[in-house]
Amino acid sequence: MVTVKSLSVAIDAFRLISEPLTSGAVYVSELTQALSGLPEIKELYLFVPSKPQEDFTYETLLQNKKVKFIYPETERFPAQRFRKQVHWIQVEIPRLIRNLNTSIDFYIAPYHHPPILLPREIRIVTVIHDLCGLGVGFPKTKKPFYQHLLLLTLSSLRSDRLIPISDFTKKQLEARFPYVSNRIAGTVYNSVTCRLVDSKLAEEVCLKYGFKKMEYFLGLGILNARKGLDIILDSYGLYEANGGKAALVLIVAGRLRAAIEELIKKFDLSDVFLVSDIDFLERDALYQCALALLFPSRCEGFGYPVVEAMRQGCPPIAWQGTPAKEIVGETVPLLKLLDPKEVADQMRAYEDITPEERRVIAGSLTERSFLFDGTTFGRNFFNAMTRGWQ
Repeated sequence: MVTVKSLSVAIDAFRLISEPLTSGAVYVSELTQALSGLPEIKELYLFVPSKPQEDFTYETLLQNKKVKFIYPETERFPAQRFRKQVHWIQVEIPRLIRNLNTSIDFYIAPYHHPPILLPREIRIVTVIHDLCGLGVGFPKTKKPFYQHLLLLTLSSLRSDRLIPISDFTKKQLEARFPYVSNRIAGTVYNSVTCRLVDSKLAEEVCLKYGFKKMEYFLGLGILNARKGLDIILDSYGLYEANGGKAALVLIVAGRLRAAIEELIKKFDLSDVFLVSDIDFLERDALYQCALALLFPSRCEGFGYPVVEAMRQGCPPIAWQGTPAKEIVGETVPLLKLLDPKEVADQMRAYEDITPEERRVIAGSLTERSFLFDGTTFGRNFFNAMTRGWQ
């Protein structure tokens, strides 16, 4: 029987080093911080592919007395190729655990991928974010589809507990892998800890980039099919053609700017602006000053940007066939279809609302966003992880 008052927990945290600004890294950081605040947790071992350097993004974790970073003598690169990720998780992490001078009670696999060779006395808990790789994410003719299928199959076979991050994901998991239903925990929503930005500060940030409040729509410039950048650009073209006056601002990773600029040219669009290398405060300020967030994602497990936008009172234009429906609730209408015309119609509707209507919408969005503020994230995850073993 596990003694829950003094647990030692291991977490695969390679994305903190390899992909520090991605949602995967943010998730591990938030989970570690949340669990470390619980009295039942004695130690948290974060397995990373190299020693954190002076510019480590998640420096607060280094100051946390319950957190210990474990890394190999030789730097690894699990984010470079799929086979390197497999080697990191299936070979390196078990080796590092064997070399620890302590026992581990729980191992958390936060990215669908658990080690299959850990001793059975270590309970493996795998977080399931989405099943997009088996749907719109990758066609069956491409290698990534089978890579994703392999990871989910390993998760279904080796995990003692699977924790979905939304009811939407939970239902998909139960439908695709019915034999694991008795090992699927209740939904544990992601933690979204961004703060509501002061309105004057938000306007100052927007003016810094040359944007005026309520004179642009905001979108994410991500080059993959599931995130719907093509729908954003198609929708904005229709919006402009029908007399829309607001600009389109895309938050884009610096390395993708050239490719997205070329894509914008192909769509023959004007008044599209790119911003890169912004911090979280500036991102949140851009949310607050935007007419709406364009988020026509084809597949999500949760949708951080939806909650981030809601926190700043910015209405998301998102598809109801994703977790956006359970996140947004009844606060604003969602897209019934992923159709550029429907997106453009919602854009015009938000452009035409009065300041008072906007104030009411913003207030209801901000209030609902705090359902996902992370206050109970650690406790909810702990309960899902240990239920039945206490």
